[in-house]
Amino acid sequence: MEPPMRIRLKYVYRQRRADGKISYRFERPGFAKTWLKSTPHTPEMLAEWSMLMQGVVADHAPRHVAQGSLSWLVNQYRASAAWAELAPATKSQYSAFYTQITDQAPDVPFALLTTTDLRRWRDNRAATPGAANNFLKAFAALYAWAIELDHVTENPAKDVEPDTGVGSDIESIREELKRRQENPQ
Repeated sequence: MEPPMRIRLKYVYRQRRADGKISYRFERPGFAKTWLKSTPHTPEMLAEWSMLMQGVVADHAPRHVAQGSLSWLVNQYRASAAWAELAPATKSQYSAFYTQITDQAPDVPFALLTTTDLRRWRDNRAATPGAANNFLKAFAALYAWAIELDHVTENPAKDVEPDTGVGSDIESIREELKRRQENPQ
């Protein structure tokens, strides 16, 4: 069998992870960093790279997405006409924020998110105020869309101020949401 042909793809960088494995990321100026999901040096990787070069973000749903979860809501939004109308750079940026949260807490019920949760997540980005404010915009847009479709009645982002402060980590937020889910009041 012939070894795969190696082609240097523009904006693709190789990175050794903490576990010693090699991953590849697409990092184009003006776009969010995207980890490539396909096997290196294959036609699938070339196709994935080509889509990213065109500004199309790979919106891969998690393997199991529970209806009513934040991951489910994000996937519904990404499949909507409202999402299609967004500029490619906005889609890329919003996707990066949604992915950060849903990768760490994929089964969090979106109806349980509160203004306090979004403030904490915003505060986690205090070192980069622009990113903190853009994070709020992404979640404000998601919940505004969800209100239009009667998925929720309140937008938890609407009362979160755009300034930043000292925050906590995602683990404490996840545990708080889990506690609320187990003990609804």
